[in-house]
Amino acid sequence: MHFADRYGSWALIVGGSTGLGAACARESAARGLDVVLTARRAEPLEELAAELRTGTGVAVRTFAGDIGDAGTASRLLDLVDELDVGLLVYNAAGERVGTFHESPLEDHIFNITANCTTPTVLSYELGRRMAARGRGGIALVSSMAALVGCSFMTMYSATKAFEWILGEGLYAEFEPLGVDVALYLLGSTATPTFIERYGADIDLSRRGDIETDDPLVTMFNRQSVPTSPAAAAAHLFENIDNGPVLYSDPIDERAAAKMRAMPRNQLVQLMSSLVRGQS
Repeated sequence: MHFADRYGSWALIVGGSTGLGAACARESAARGLDVVLTARRAEPLEELAAELRTGTGVAVRTFAGDIGDAGTASRLLDLVDELDVGLLVYNAAGERVGTFHESPLEDHIFNITANCTTPTVLSYELGRRMAARGRGGIALVSSMAALVGCSFMTMYSATKAFEWILGEGLYAEFEPLGVDVALYLLGSTATPTFIERYGADIDLSRRGDIETDDPLVTMFNRQSVPTSPAAAAAHLFENIDNGPVLYSDPIDERAAAKMRAMPRNQLVQLMSSLVRGQS
């Protein structure tokens, strides 16, 4: 079945102004879907919307709002109420980090809203519509941080792990109803935020040198060889029907398998040491 027939006619890309979200919006438009874009900042949203309208001819709607705000999900659902949304890509994330007991409580609540509540509400409302018509797709973008709890990122890791389990459960429930669900575990990806934080450049020639027997060292090395947003988006769209769990890069998948085999106390301590050393 043609992609637009399977998932059309509208795609909702949450966190769709830059980076992976923008790449997912371009993938949607290139495959014939009209697009609803939402993110915090209006200016990059409108710039991308103009690019998509001019370059592909699809219809584009935008919504500027913070997914960490408890009222954003309902306002977004009002915007798409009359639209045939057949594909949801939830790419936005709360990423407020710091020591758990010293961080403001509102930072923890923000992460819970952004990474747990809002994707639950959108998956519930839009997933019901998709199930009723027997087709559609939901992609929840999580993080390799979901693999293990660690200091400084306690709430972020916990909420991204929630997203992982949510995605697996939705897959089990929706797949028999004709709705594809994929939990997308994103490793190091050269988004604007990533580049600002780590100063990384894409150099695929170094890929053969970064994978080691120690999965945490491999994850650290991946920061110097991030996946491009375009490649990560293309991989998601090509494999969204191969859930429940997808990895954005095979190196990350192999590292994750090694991490799951480690004693949890050792893994938690080592990951915490690694994160503290970078913070």
